[in-house]
Order: sequence, then C-alpha cells, then structure tokens
Amino acid sequence: MTQGVEMRLDGGTLVVRIPMRFQRCGGRKRIVAPDGSEIAPATKPQPDGTLVKALARAWRWQRMLDEGLYTFGQRHRRRGEHLEELREPDPAAGTAGA
Repeated sequence: MTQGVEMRLDGGTLVVRIPMRFQRCGGRKRIVAPDGSEIAPATKPQPDGTLVKALARAWRWQRMLDEGLYTFGQRHRRRGEHLEELREPDPAAGTAGA
C-alpha cells in the first residue's frame, strides 16, 4: 500500500501525497487504494433513528387498533375533526337540489 506515496519538503512544510479514491457503496463513501483494497475499515452501519421511531409508532397504533383501544373515530375527534366532514357523499343519495 505504500506504493505511490510521495513525500517532499516544500520550504518548511512536509507535503505527503497518498493516492486514493472515494467509492460509493450503499449510500456510504469508502476510501479505496489504487489497487482496490480498502484503506480504512468499514464502520458498522447505524440504524436510522427516524425510521425506527416511525416503525415503533406504527406498531403501537396497529396494536391499539387490534385491541380495540382506539378507533378511527376517536382519532379524528381527538384532532377536532368530525367524521361527517371526512366521509365522501353517498352517490345513492343523489345530488342536492336535483
């Protein structure tokens, strides 16, 4: 891996040039040496906190609905909405004023 590494003294500054390239793999960037080997070891991917929270809430809602603790109407009443406002008009009832 030390092939291609250049070191030189430029005045009072030591300049080190290490050939590498960045490669995307699954949305993550990796540092890859010119021969294709990985320079830095891959870190273990971390879970997406937002996705975990959303899944937890979905499972909680599903459990509450399955156990009958919460119904569709209760959710909308809690939000200040009325079910009559949410329902679509019944096509069998005809149109108003006709």
